[in-house]
Amino acid sequence: MGAMSDLSTEKIAGKVTTFVIQFLFGFVTNWIVIFTVNAFMKSIDLSLLAILVLSFIITLFELVFGGEKEKRKKVA
Repeated sequence: MGAMSDLSTEKIAGKVTTFVIQFLFGFVTNWIVIFTVNAFMKSIDLSLLAILVLSFIITLFELVFGGEKEKRKKVA
């Protein structure tokens, strides 16, 4: 996900706690990006609920499918 979530979860042993912390970092980051784009682009008009749902879905996909690259990097 990012440097902050990696550093925050480096010493945590539990997989669930690690997942939750990485999810929160990713969710907040995605929410800030989508909110900023929504604020500056006049052609995009999303409700707050749509932004939250979209951030949730993107973060979930990043965590579930994005781990493959990181596993390959650590092995190599």
